[in-house]
Amino acid sequence: MQFFGQLESYPLPGYHHLFDLGDLIWLLVIFVGIISLVKLYMQQQHSGRRKMLLWLTGGLMAYRVVVLISSILLHGFWVQWIPLQICPLMMIVAFAYALKPNRFAGAVLFTMGVTSPALAILFPDWLMAPYFNFYSIGSYISHGILIAVVMMLLRSGEIHPKIQEIWMPMLFVFVGLPIVTFANHHLAMNFWMIAKPSIGSPLVGIYNQVGAEFYVPTLMLAEIIFWVLLYTFYNTNQNKIQVASPTE
Repeated sequence: MQFFGQLESYPLPGYHHLFDLGDLIWLLVIFVGIISLVKLYMQQQHSGRRKMLLWLTGGLMAYRVVVLISSILLHGFWVQWIPLQICPLMMIVAFAYALKPNRFAGAVLFTMGVTSPALAILFPDWLMAPYFNFYSIGSYISHGILIAVVMMLLRSGEIHPKIQEIWMPMLFVFVGLPIVTFANHHLAMNFWMIAKPSIGSPLVGIYNQVGAEFYVPTLMLAEIIFWVLLYTFYNTNQNKIQVASPTE
């Protein structure tokens, strides 16, 4: 049952070696997959786009359920599968947007729906099992699909980022932060990477510079500054982005 070997059954620091051959293959597959999905989405009519969006985001939800059930049946419940990390939360937000498009979900996806899974793929502290373990495969693919979904919505113009809406992702973070902090304290977890940075990620540099006491405030400030730059970059280059309307 090694294919379904539970991640916690593998010794730390894990199987991952940054940018080795297996990782580079996965990164290439994900890159090509994202481009292909966005291109396919842009070729669809309005009804086709909606179906595609529902299938992809619904697939992400189904994957989370399969992971939870398989983990419980084969290994017992592992608190890591509670969807409190940023990427699983973004998958839920993406599914909610697919069911009912709205500005709040769109703003949250714009600010966190690409950068968070991209960082998770580039610096996968979750990759403790071999590259072709069920959970490793699912994590790579699900993070890639999440990026593709957000890029599809941006490329089609269905999400219209406005810096005036930056309060929406800020509200999401400020409401979620105490909940996640409480969960980390009582479950001995590191949701949102606020207890400590993930190994090998850029967050390590922030942690080392400011220390544990100022790590979370500095992280939040850096995130808001990044969002401002992200909105500014998008609005500055908006006239260069060709928005293709679906063929009726």
